[in-house]
Amino acid sequence: MGRVKARKAVKFLSLFVISATFFVVSGYWTSSVVIALPPPEDTPEEILRTKIIIEARSPI
Repeated sequence: MGRVKARKAVKFLSLFVISATFFVVSGYWTSSVVIALPPPEDTPEEILRTKIIIEARSPI
């Protein structure tokens, strides 16, 4: 009877640790994704480069 209780306790503890780890890691992942995004008003570098090239061309 003691072994059954010990196994249940180990399973419960393992489940708790895995769940807590998952929630902590997922919290870090979601916050880093939001921080990594550029602001919406930021113009992409490719568009800026194209504008500079077009403006620098000679009118001929």
